[in-house]
Amino acid sequence: MLSYNLLTSGKYTLKLEEKDILRIVRETAAAWYPVWEKEQFEIDIDLPEEPLIWHMDEQGMRRILDNLFQNVIRHAASGKYIGISTQEIQGETAVVIQDRGPGMQPNSDTKGTGLGLSIVDLLIREMGLRKRVDSSDTGVQTYIYSGKGSNKPLK
Repeated sequence: MLSYNLLTSGKYTLKLEEKDILRIVRETAAAWYPVWEKEQFEIDIDLPEEPLIWHMDEQGMRRILDNLFQNVIRHAASGKYIGISTQEIQGETAVVIQDRGPGMQPNSDTKGTGLGLSIVDLLIREMGLRKRVDSSDTGVQTYIYSGKGSNKPLK
């Protein structure tokens, strides 16, 4: 709640820098690995070796990833799968987080407050990034990508 209040009031200071998003994704995923293994998830991480540089706040990006990974555990555990990859979307390289849960259900028993995704949306907006979510009864794919022309393409 504190993070949300700080973000909405403009009191959360972002430190926007050129950072390798793929390194941050790998490090954050490594921290979640024991949780996914404990929950017996199939873990499919397929990220290129070359750096992908985005202009972003590193701590904010780690918070985004943590919130998205937590949602997979909380709402898509039945699918026992997490996939992390990249994909071209609108001329940009997107980081894609995928699960095989039931999709985003409006009337779910496991429905949370929505605070985690609200924080994700606020951080993405404040960093000038973009997000797209595709949801069906076979899972959710969340795409995060840089604003037009502000990421450096893979070679």
